[in-house]
Amino acid sequence: MKMLNIFVQWLKDRTSNRVEPSLEDDVSNRLTSTSLDALLAKNNQGTKLQISPMPQVLMEQVKSFTVPGKCYWNSMETLRQLKNATKREDVLSYVLGQVTDARDGKTVRHAWIKFGHLYYDPTIEPQDWLPFATHVVKREFTWAQYLEKLEQQMGRELFQLMLEGKVELWSLVFTEKGYVFVEKD
Repeated sequence: MKMLNIFVQWLKDRTSNRVEPSLEDDVSNRLTSTSLDALLAKNNQGTKLQISPMPQVLMEQVKSFTVPGKCYWNSMETLRQLKNATKREDVLSYVLGQVTDARDGKTVRHAWIKFGHLYYDPTIEPQDWLPFATHVVKREFTWAQYLEKLEQQMGRELFQLMLEGKVELWSLVFTEKGYVFVEKD
């Protein structure tokens, strides 16, 4: 969590000490454009996305907890930590879709995140195969939409335990039957 706090401070510093436009400045500028996020979420369904490389500080934090092959959990945990560090849930989205590996053509269901207007993949990037991955969005959920859906499916009592950190947040996945929550992916 310390590395994530350093990342958040770095973003704040970059915003207040502008010298020249950069990717970091772009991230900071876009953190406040939530109405555009809703529009993009609707328009991105079924489209290929450009996944941005994570800033080094965020990458170091993500590498400390992610598990290869556990994209749903990795994405939820990354969002949870970003929410706790930034206190800005309005700029966080959980993204479900599919990813194709250009090396073998294999396509699988997948989850990644959106922070501001940039997409990051906390599962694929630490494994160094981001350059070979093509991401296609099926659905984006803002943090608020995720929590609303979680409460509807889990019930108020279990939902409250999850919010208090007494029970781990469940991951939202998509299946042939639609979007469902699972305890472990």
